[in-house]
Amino acid sequence: MLVGDTDQLPSVGPGRILSDLIDSGRIEVVRLTEIFRQAAESGIVRAAYRVHAGELPEPTPADKLGDFYFVEVDDPDGAAARSAIARMAGYLASIGRVASAYGSDLIVVSVPYGPYASARDYRNAEHIGFTLTPDMISSTRADEAIRRASEQAGVPFVSVTPGFRQAAAARELFFALDGHYTRAGHDTFAALVEPAVASRVSGLRHAAR
Repeated sequence: MLVGDTDQLPSVGPGRILSDLIDSGRIEVVRLTEIFRQAAESGIVRAAYRVHAGELPEPTPADKLGDFYFVEVDDPDGAAARSAIARMAGYLASIGRVASAYGSDLIVVSVPYGPYASARDYRNAEHIGFTLTPDMISSTRADEAIRRASEQAGVPFVSVTPGFRQAAAARELFFALDGHYTRAGHDTFAALVEPAVASRVSGLRHAAR
């Protein structure tokens, strides 16, 4: 029995094994269509289905709480960006309150997108049709917006983008086709985040004594 997702990008190397078997029409196929991981009304799920159908996803309205948002930031000091950052801060504060109610802590960590961290991955994304701007390689706007929102929410923020940019000069941190982390990317992310997590855990232990 083979189990998989036919809508994911082809695997690196072997190719479209599952999709080719299904398309052959020579094996019995069962499709699972009921969603269990998120509620049926999840904005993430709705967005995924819209993208799959070739439609633009619709983010959660700015005045409502949900789980799928677009926060577009060009100039962090612009009026639109300040409004988006304030909304993001509200969402982070809500998450922080829930975490606190369950005795947990919250840290916000930026997750670098390949073209922001690596010239190689910038070229790969450009090659497959993404519209990019050259200053992405050195820009701090995305991290700055997240930092400001975290600060307003009273939540610690960790940026690993500078570390990723430094490491990407010597190692391939992202797969070329889908932009996911390679093993080196995961190792780099863990190494950069570990000090902040260890510090927070140590602080919580000290506060509990």
